[in-house]
Amino acid sequence: LLPAPPRRTDVDWWKFPLANTTLSAADVMEFDIQKESGEHLWALVYAFATFDPDNTDGTVDAGHLVSYSYMNNSQSWGVNTHVKITGFEDSVYFLYLYSPLRNGCCTVNYTVTNVSDYTVTGDTSIDDNGNRTNADAFNPSAMPTDQEVVQNSDYVDVFDLTANVPITPSMGDYSRVSLTAQFTSGGTGWSEFWNTTQTPSVVSGGDTLPYATLWLLYPDRFNNWHVFTQSATSGNSVTITTLVNGTPLYAAVTVTSFIDIPGIYPTSSVPGSMRYNFTAFSHVDNLAPRSVSPVPDITVNEDDPASGTNVLDLALYFTDDRSLGSIWFDLNYNQQPTKMFVNFTGSSLQVGTAANYHGTVMLQVRAHDLGLDGIRSGDDVWTISNYFDVVVAPVNDAPTIATVGGVANAGSEIPFT
Repeated sequence: LLPAPPRRTDVDWWKFPLANTTLSAADVMEFDIQKESGEHLWALVYAFATFDPDNTDGTVDAGHLVSYSYMNNSQSWGVNTHVKITGFEDSVYFLYLYSPLRNGCCTVNYTVTNVSDYTVTGDTSIDDNGNRTNADAFNPSAMPTDQEVVQNSDYVDVFDLTANVPITPSMGDYSRVSLTAQFTSGGTGWSEFWNTTQTPSVVSGGDTLPYATLWLLYPDRFNNWHVFTQSATSGNSVTITTLVNGTPLYAAVTVTSFIDIPGIYPTSSVPGSMRYNFTAFSHVDNLAPRSVSPVPDITVNEDDPASGTNVLDLALYFTDDRSLGSIWFDLNYNQQPTKMFVNFTGSSLQVGTAANYHGTVMLQVRAHDLGLDGIRSGDDVWTISNYFDVVVAPVNDAPTIATVGGVANAGSEIPFT
C-alpha cells in the first residue's frame, strides 16, 4: 500500500503487488514523489522475485533492486520525481524511502501522489521468461546467444533445464551439472549519489559499471531450495558446477550496476545492461539401482549353516545405469535380529540362525551403486528391495532326556541307591 500525503521518513517501506505477469501482459505501477526543500531523499524499488525462492521471505538482502531515484536538496514541493515499475516478474515489490540525517532533524517530509496501477499488453519491454512458471525451454544444441538483460526493466531471463537432466529425485537419482555463461558486453548506466568524501558534502554522479549474475537453482526431494550464483563484469565468463538431486532445475541471468569507486555503492538510476551467451552445458547422471524383479522367499534348515551359505544371488534382481556388476548390498530390515543373522559376500546373501530356531523371518535389503567416483563412498545411491521371507524349516532332532529322578541330565552316569 502506498502512503497518503504527507508523510515523514528516515526509513520507510511500502509494499505493493504486481502479479499480473504472463507472456504478453504485465501490471504497471506509476507514481510521483515530492519532498521538502533542503533535504536529500532516495526512493528505491525492490522486487522479491518468485524465480528465486529465497526471496519469498521478504528479507531485504534477498531483494533485487529494480528502480533507483535520487532527489537532491534543491528539489522542493511541487517538483515531481516520477517512478514507473513494470511487473515483468511475478513478485512482491517494495518502495524503500530513506534520507541521511541532518543537524537537529532526522526525518524528511514527503508525499506520494498521482498513483496509477494498470495492465499493459503487447509491450516489447515485458519479459517473456521472467516468471518461473513461464521459463524458456533450454536447448543444449542451440543455447541462447546474444541475449540481453536490462537493469530496472527486463533484469532477469529464466530458463528451464529440467528436460535435459533425466533423473527421478524420488528414487535418489542425482546429476553433476555444469553451466557456463559469457558476459560479452555491458551498457553503462548513470547514478548520482551524496558524496561525503568531500567537505562540505556534494552531489556527485558518474557512469556505473554493469555486472551480471548466473544462477542455478532447484528444490531437492524434500522441497528445500538450493541456489548457486556466480557474478562477473563484461568480458568475463562464469561457470557453476554442482550436484543436482531435484527438479525442476532452472538457470537465470540477472544484471545490476554500481559506481566503481571504493566505498560508494549506489545502483544505477539510468539502466545498465548486459549481453550474454551460454557457452557450455553438461551433465553426468547417476541413477539409483532399479529392481528388475522381486527378491523371492527362500527356505533354509534349522541348525544347518550350510543351507544358509550363498543362499541367494541378489544381483539377479537389480540393475544399474553405471555400476552393473558392482552393485553392493546391505541390510535395511530384519524382523528377528536376535534369531537370524545376515551377512553379504559380494552380491550373495548369507543367513544363519540361533540354535534350535525355526520359523519365518521377514527381511529387506538395500542395493547400492558406486556413484560417480566408482568406489564405495558418500556419493553412492541406493534403492530398497521388496520385503521377502526366510523360512527356517524345523529339523526332527532325536529326543533328549532332560531330568532323571529330578536330577538334571548332564550326560554322565547317575548313581542310584
